[in-house]
Amino acid sequence: MRSAKFLSVLILGFLCLGPSGVAQKRHITKPGMAESFLKLHIVIMEFQGHKELSRLPYTIPVIAGPISLESSLRMGVNVQVMTNKNIYQYRQIGTNIDCLTARSIGPDLYLFSLIITRSYLSNHRITKNIYPRAGEPPAIVNLSSQMNLLMRNGQTITTSLATDPVNGHVIRVAVTLQVLK
Repeated sequence: MRSAKFLSVLILGFLCLGPSGVAQKRHITKPGMAESFLKLHIVIMEFQGHKELSRLPYTIPVIAGPISLESSLRMGVNVQVMTNKNIYQYRQIGTNIDCLTARSIGPDLYLFSLIITRSYLSNHRITKNIYPRAGEPPAIVNLSSQMNLLMRNGQTITTSLATDPVNGHVIRVAVTLQVLK
């Protein structure tokens, strides 16, 4: 009787402590399943023909692992916009970057799902490609893109996202992956 009690307490102890230790050990030792600490370097560039007009660099830390963790970066300012006579609303102008998924899918190979949203003020009229008269409000231009990228350490992917319909400028994005050791 006494040995049965001792055996049941011993089994209960292994059941309570054993699985957590085993799960952690499996998580660390399975290839491709460990978490990787990464940085995504993102540069949003604006071109007029071959001439680069602006370059906005951003860095976002990311954890890639078996469970998908989100990372976000927000940079902007709220701008007053008149909607009616003497009625104003605030609009956010700036850049939002969201990394929705980051997974390690092989040795030194990562899959990312990125959403990049950018809004900015333009001095051009939408109907005519000329500058507005004094006192006219600027246009607010919005750009939003979702992309899935398969990358290795040190790799840079550059893509043209869009051409601004207001001024004809081409918006390009360069994404570089850096694995932190």
